[in-house]
Amino acid sequence: MQENSDKNLLRQFAENHSEEAFATLVARYVNLVYSVALRHVDSPHQAEEVTQAVWIILAKKAHGLRHLESLSSWLFETSRLTAANFMRSEIRRTHREQEVYMQSLSHESESAAWAEISPLLDTAVAGLKEKDRRAVMLRFYEGKTLQDVGDALGTSEDAAFQRVNRAVEKLRQFFTRRGVAFSAAVLVATISANSVQAAPVGLTPSVVGAALNGSALTSSTLSAVKATLTMMKWAKLKIGFSIGVAVLLAAGAVTVAVSNHDPSVPQILQQVEKKYASLSSYSETATTTVETALPATSKGRGGKSSSTNTTKLARPNLYRIEELSRPDWFALWSVGDGNYWMMLNSSFYRTNDAKIGSDLLYTVPLCVVPSAFFEKTETNPLRAMMASADLAREKDEKVGSIDCYTFSGSPRITGSPPCKLTLWIGKKDFLVHKLHLISAVTGSRVSYTNFVTQTHENISVNWAFTKEDFIHDVPADAKVFDSFPGPGNSK
Repeated sequence: MQENSDKNLLRQFAENHSEEAFATLVARYVNLVYSVALRHVDSPHQAEEVTQAVWIILAKKAHGLRHLESLSSWLFETSRLTAANFMRSEIRRTHREQEVYMQSLSHESESAAWAEISPLLDTAVAGLKEKDRRAVMLRFYEGKTLQDVGDALGTSEDAAFQRVNRAVEKLRQFFTRRGVAFSAAVLVATISANSVQAAPVGLTPSVVGAALNGSALTSSTLSAVKATLTMMKWAKLKIGFSIGVAVLLAAGAVTVAVSNHDPSVPQILQQVEKKYASLSSYSETATTTVETALPATSKGRGGKSSSTNTTKLARPNLYRIEELSRPDWFALWSVGDGNYWMMLNSSFYRTNDAKIGSDLLYTVPLCVVPSAFFEKTETNPLRAMMASADLAREKDEKVGSIDCYTFSGSPRITGSPPCKLTLWIGKKDFLVHKLHLISAVTGSRVSYTNFVTQTHENISVNWAFTKEDFIHDVPADAKVFDSFPGPGNSK
């Protein structure tokens, strides 16, 4: 993770009360907060007070926001809420005439398009779905390139372009329904030029001082802070209450529905594929146990081994898998630049042969999750399970505290020996939580059977990884080979 990323800076402030980290965040986003506030209040002075209030709220809630996925989206929503509270306050009502006059002055220089768009813009953006709103915030409020937008959303530049365009079209329709009719091109140009305006000189140190030390706070600012924090608290309580009521009301109906229409195995598998395909990122800790049984005619006794691996996957083609049980023994990674790396026993290997990189990723460790996440065909056991002649539902079981569907089959996976595979799929998240594999391997000298059990724990999805999260350190004095060891390499 970059040292100056929003998450890292927020964590530094929350855990160490780093004034420098907080000041960096204020400098980074003060223009955004001020601009949103300015569109909801009647004067630049009031916008400054709202801006101070928003950063005070962030300082108070920082500990609970350490893992926030998008700080800019949170600041946007909090700025709207705080400005709305400010406008309802007694201070605003008692100074109404003066503030209306100041509003007219502040709008004198605005273009005709911006004068019509501005009062509706934040409501329109707030009405977008989360990913569309993030795309608009990144592109127009933060001025990011489409490549940056794609990286932040865990997708490609082209996909980011399509998402931004769809979001702009939704905004255009929103404005049109309210009598503000502009083309998408005019809308983009106007929002890009005006959505974020420079905050007054001196507001950044003023905000930092107010948020961290409570200096120079007006009664209206304190009122806005208190009202917004109260609304946030009640919003959480209302959501929890609504969910509780919904669960209670739906409990009987759900019980009947499940008992009358328990999903078939193909339906479960389709849901699993859809779930993995919908994720922007995935990470887990997998523990694998392998027991090898030799035939009675063999003089060998077989054996048992166990390993623990961490896996990180992100779109479009980033991955990192490394073994924890034996540090510095094995790691495999790619950051999407065409190079595939492997560390094996402290030696580092690199190749730009996509087939070799793919072969390694989808065989080490077992390939169920990577194949499903990256929607592979040949190496995807989930798809192969659908064609299994003996596909059957087993008794549902728990993996830890997770209620799971359980089923088995004999998928034929390209490049792998015949096997019997049992999967435990979470009933709520439709992710793989456990698998058991029995495979018979016929060698030139001896045949044997492997019994493999793999559990998937510490699962996290849709985390905003950066490319740096997938890079494994290669020491400066390490010997680097330009092909992978073993059969099938490019030597």
